[in-house]
Parts: sequence; structure tokens; C-alpha cells
Amino acid sequence: MATQTGQKDADLEILLEIGESLLSDGDAAGALQAFTEVLAHAPRNTDALVGKGRALMTLDRDEQALRFLELATSVSPDRATPWMLLGTAALANGNGEVAARAFAQAQHLGLAPSESYLNLARAAYFNLDQEKAHDYVQLALTEDPGNDDARAWSEALDAISNRAAF
Repeated sequence: MATQTGQKDADLEILLEIGESLLSDGDAAGALQAFTEVLAHAPRNTDALVGKGRALMTLDRDEQALRFLELATSVSPDRATPWMLLGTAALANGNGEVAARAFAQAQHLGLAPSESYLNLARAAYFNLDQEKAHDYVQLALTEDPGNDDARAWSEALDAISNRAAF
């Protein structure tokens, strides 16, 4: 029995590698199939959940990606990558509240501060909180004064003349 279990684990690892390879080669549909196959045998496999979420995001199926990434964060709450991807999918789906929660958790788990603050600024922007977005951008620039994305966000936020324009 141990041999069958060991072989099954090896097969699932191979499928995960195939999924990652297909995703990096631009075949999101093929990757989606590989990750789905892994999940059929191991429904709580974090790598497969994250891979399927990434594949769905690549296919512009962000709402579906959210479900798999939320499950990945509940299975492995101590891994930053699922939280980052959850935040990204939430932003793509227009859900700034979920994005803010996810990015805050990723920051807590050690994501680079400048990147974390910029992600939190994006989430605040989606939540229509201009002041908080501006504050997060300033924190990103404090952490990394050379961050061109943060500088561009800062300039864009500063160019908004009033709340109605925001």
C-alpha cells in the first residue's frame, strides 16, 4: 500500500510540474486541466489550488480564481503567495475589500514592504479611499524611493483635484 501511495504522490508532483510548465509556456487551458486533475485526487493541495487560480486568472476568469485562491489561503494561511494572488484576483474582479485583506496578510507574512504598500494603495483606490491610497503610496516611496510604479501612482493621485473627480 505504501508503494501505491508513494506512486500516487509522485504522479501528482509530476502533474503539478506539468501544470506549471504549461502555464509558463502560455497554455493556461492545458495548465488548468493538469491542476484540476491534481485536485481531483488531492482537493486541498495548495500548489494545485494556487496553480488553478493562476490559470483561471490568465483566462480572465477572476471570479472563479477567487474561490480557489480563498481555499488555498485557508489551507495554507502561512504562505504569502496565495494571499498575493488572492489580492490580485480580487482587484481584477473589482473587490477592493477582499484585496486589502489579502494584501495586508501577505505583508504580514513578509512580502517586500514597498510592494505591499503599493498593493494596499491599489486596494484602497478600489475602495474609493483616496486618502488611504495616497498614504500607502507615500509609505511605498518611503520604503523604496526609486519605485517608479509608486511614483506614478503618487503623481496620478495628486493630480485628482477633488473628491468628485476621484
